[in-house]
Order: sequence, then C-alpha cells, then structure tokens
Amino acid sequence: MRAFCGVFRRYALRIAPLLLFPLALVLDTLSRAHPQLTESLYSRRIYPLISRAGSLVTAFTPVCMAELMLCAAVLAALGGLVALVTHRNAVTRRRVASFVLTVLAAASACYFFFVVLWGLNYNRQPLAQNLGYKGGSVTSAELSATLTREVNAINSLLADGRIRFDAKDRSFYAGGLLNMEQQTIDGFNTLARQNSLFNRNYVCPKGVLLSLPWCYTGTEGIFIPFTFEP
Repeated sequence: MRAFCGVFRRYALRIAPLLLFPLALVLDTLSRAHPQLTESLYSRRIYPLISRAGSLVTAFTPVCMAELMLCAAVLAALGGLVALVTHRNAVTRRRVASFVLTVLAAASACYFFFVVLWGLNYNRQPLAQNLGYKGGSVTSAELSATLTREVNAINSLLADGRIRFDAKDRSFYAGGLLNMEQQTIDGFNTLARQNSLFNRNYVCPKGVLLSLPWCYTGTEGIFIPFTFEP
C-alpha cells in the first residue's frame, strides 16, 4: 500500500490529466445529442464570454502565439525523446513510463481544452437553420444567377483597385496583409449589423511565420481555439 501511494504521488500530475479525456468525451456526446441546448447555452452565452476573455492577451500580440507554442511543444517533445534514447544506460521502465504518461497527459489535456474552449460549437444548430434558410431543389437559372452575382462581386474588387497584378500577372492584395486583416474585420462588422447571430467581438486575423509549409498543406486559414487567434 505504501509503495502504491508513493507511485501515485510520483505520477499524480501525469495521471490526473488523463481523466480529462473521458470527461471531454461525455461533454461532447451530451452536446451532440442536444444541439438546440448547445446553441442557446454554449454557443450564444458561454462561448462569447470565453472568447472575449481569452483574446484579451493574444489579440494585441503581433505574431501568432499558437504557432510559437506549437514549435516549442514539438521541440520539447523531440528533446525529451532524444534524451531518453541517447542516455541508454539511464533508460529504465520508470523513465519510459514517465515519458509516455507525460505525452498522454498533454494530449488528454489538449483535447479537453479544445472541446471546452471551442469544440462544442461543432454540435450547435446548423448555420442554415440559424439564418432561416430553406432547403429544396435548385434550378439551373437560380444557380446561374447566384454565380453571376458572385463573379460580379469579385470583379468589383478589381475595379476599385483592391486586387492588382504584378509584371508576371500574379495577383496581390493592395495594402498588403494589414489592409486585408482590416477588411476582414469590416466584413464581419457588416454581417453583425445585418444579423444578430454575429457579434462585433472579432480579432484581426494574423499572418504566420511558417507560411510556406502551411501552403503545402493546402491550409489557407485556421482558427486556434487555445489562443483564440484566427
């Protein structure tokens, strides 16, 4: 019994976060079963408060904090693995168990905070339902008219000079990334004036340092729920 208590005290900080994983699964399952309650309670009441509080710090940082944290976490994990492998004489079952528990505990905690800080929004009512859209068959004329309006809207960006072309016929946004960020916020504010479903508490999107690797993944944009950064 004394030995068990000693082991538990030694690994308590690593074992306790493992319990967050099943708790997150329960919350996600209950939320998925009750989308209307998720919409009214979490998405429209709890999450806006979490988002405002969480973005108080990261909204004013010029770089993407999530990207820096991810790089630090990867380097720390690689460093721990290298240290475990290179010190062969010191490799014991206790050290291996400690390393594995640390990784599992971190993954469990990350999943829990993902679900609580943002993930439950996946289970809210569909956007089409919230906007009052009605489903049904679409005629060719309706599809053609919709696409024509979209093409005209895109062409208007060329007409007012926001999108330009360089000598190699490559398009770029006039004013650069900072101007694009402000235009994004202006667009969301326009939506907020048109529909109460949207609010005015949007954070400017940030560029990323590892832009080139992200491009190879095909990812053009992402929202990080841990730091509330778009």
